[in-house]
Amino acid sequence: MTDGHVLSINALPQQDVIDLGFKCGVNGTYTITSEGMESFDATTPIWLEDLKTGATQNLRTNPVYSFNYATGEAENRFKLHFKSANGFRTTT
Repeated sequence: MTDGHVLSINALPQQDVIDLGFKCGVNGTYTITSEGMESFDATTPIWLEDLKTGATQNLRTNPVYSFNYATGEAENRFKLHFKSANGFRTTT
């Protein structure tokens, strides 16, 4: 998401961090599954950061991330990082 517009990612962006939004009308456990990463340079790190929990996950080594969601939570919950994860608290 940028400037209130919903976007999709199909090429390496010019910036190192991309905001990812999630919004749903039903409480529950949801999963983000990363696919098609072979279209990115194999040396480019790709990390998902969950701003609610503080967790980060290397999507190259673990492309599936599950999380709990309650309606009304902040839409801008995630960030996608295309750089080293120095300083992140990582999860497996």
